Amino acid sequence: MMMNIESLWGPDTSYDGTFDESNPSRGQCAVTALLLHELYGYDIYDVKVGQTRHFFNKDGERVIDLTAAQFTVPIPYDAGRKRNPKDLYRNKDFISRYMRLKNKTERN
Repeated sequence: MMMNIESLWGPDTSYDGTFDESNPSRGQCAVTALLLHELYGYDIYDVKVGQTRHFFNKDGERVIDLTAAQFTVPIPYDAGRKRNPKDLYRNKDFISRYMRLKNKTERN
């Protein structure tokens, strides 16, 4: 599944219309991090990359970031803060995008 997730990203799962076919991971970090949390139990973290808040996962000390390719600068993972997954559910737009991605994984 993790190898195939890029094929499931699209404008309907991307943050605020940021989808870019030449950079499909752009705007997909939060929905992807929550999906990996639900599927594999990985912790969710966020960090500022420039002016952008970026979400990624950790399994213990191992960083798992399927959307790192959206950035051309180093991501300061050490500055990341652990997030409660329930906090992400408070945003209706996020939930809508997340459910679209989750439904795509269930169909594939």
